[in-house]
Amino acid sequence: MKLGNELTEIMLQKLWLVQFMQAHPLLTYNKKKLRVFSPGWWNYEKGPDFKNCEIELNNELLSGDAEIHIYSSDWYKHKHNEDPLYNNVILHICWLKDNPNNKILNSHSSEIEELILSKYIPPSTLEQFKINNFKENKSLCSSYFNSIEFAKVKQILEDAAIARLKTKASRIIQNLTDSSWQQLLYENIMRACGYKHTKFLLEEFAQLLPIEFLKNIALSFPEKSILYLQAALFGCSNLLPIKEKIPYYKDIETREYLASLWSAFENLKEVYSLKILTNLPLTPAFSRPTNTPIRRLAAISHLIDKSKNIDLWDSILSSLNFFIKQKAISPRKLLKLLAKPLICLDDPYWNTRFVFDSPVFKQKQKLIGHERVYAIILNAFLPMLFAYSEYTKNNPLNDLIIELFKIFPAINDNSITRLMMNRLRLKNLIFNKHAIYQQGLHGIFDLFCNNPFGSCRNCPLTLCFS
Repeated sequence: MKLGNELTEIMLQKLWLVQFMQAHPLLTYNKKKLRVFSPGWWNYEKGPDFKNCEIELNNELLSGDAEIHIYSSDWYKHKHNEDPLYNNVILHICWLKDNPNNKILNSHSSEIEELILSKYIPPSTLEQFKINNFKENKSLCSSYFNSIEFAKVKQILEDAAIARLKTKASRIIQNLTDSSWQQLLYENIMRACGYKHTKFLLEEFAQLLPIEFLKNIALSFPEKSILYLQAALFGCSNLLPIKEKIPYYKDIETREYLASLWSAFENLKEVYSLKILTNLPLTPAFSRPTNTPIRRLAAISHLIDKSKNIDLWDSILSSLNFFIKQKAISPRKLLKLLAKPLICLDDPYWNTRFVFDSPVFKQKQKLIGHERVYAIILNAFLPMLFAYSEYTKNNPLNDLIIELFKIFPAINDNSITRLMMNRLRLKNLIFNKHAIYQQGLHGIFDLFCNNPFGSCRNCPLTLCFS
């Protein structure tokens, strides 16, 4: 068969997912007997195409990842042999072996077995295969979830979400030995400000540039606190453009702003020996222009400035305790209370730009939009407050956070929630309306699907919730 535009890696990935070749006894390129117990889950993130596959090679059970290409040589063209992310690949799947003399090796020089799909899928099948018309083989978990009552499915997801919340709280409490509650809140907010490519970088950056240090900068330069905070945040994250390029920016406001930032950063380097601590991407892939790291750091500068004379964590707790003492407290009022310090953040320059000297927005855009504010509350504030309630044995606060968690509105779905909705074959709209069900899907994924020691054939999911 001639290879043309009709054959793509996405198509081969779907063929692997539905296991079209399973009607045949399979042999790898090295003539090893192959059985596929689970194709794994389709990975939409960076790294191998499928995670946690389960196969048998010459009667040896193996669990790991799978990578798919049209040509065998694509493994080296894409430099997977140099990338540690691909060291857990146990099977390389391709349509054609175009480099018969070359072994497939990972960065440790370990050989990876190959399956050549063209030997098992005839051209007629390939031509009839409709890219948008396929169904993944039913898994044990989907069969189980579709055999029980709807109320039971809801309860399983809620239990998984609460378990995930408790796991997050335990990690927070473990970190208390080295950090204060305020610092941990700051780190969690920074992490929740990011997306898949930046969240861990932002969290690490918050550890390297602590909130107390930044508040001290704000207090040391009271008349220019925002400028100095942004100089520290932008300079230490390597987001400040090269100083020599300032005269080449077309916008006079940008030139003046950058000149002031550089002057402040050089002053801070002299006084505090500041230096670049990390390298944040200017415009991460797959993120909206308004969600750039530099706009997030601009928002953080205003949040820190507003709380420079108080302990941010104590302030939130004081407000919560006031609400708890009221006889008729509404969790929705609490949600508005938590959102207030984030939704009102405002910056005259960054309200209308996503990077330095970018085209000015036609309308002002909030530094942190409503959707991201809710994500920060869900992923930062609630785990922190739940951890505090567990640590201090504050039962009223504990009950309040659980109640809020259960009514919290759904946030935007992501690759994990989409994967699990498809894998469990969940179609009821209620699962898309409340965040607790999204968190439950994440909890099941973390505990079972993303567990390298797990097995789809012997998945304990149904036993845990029976």
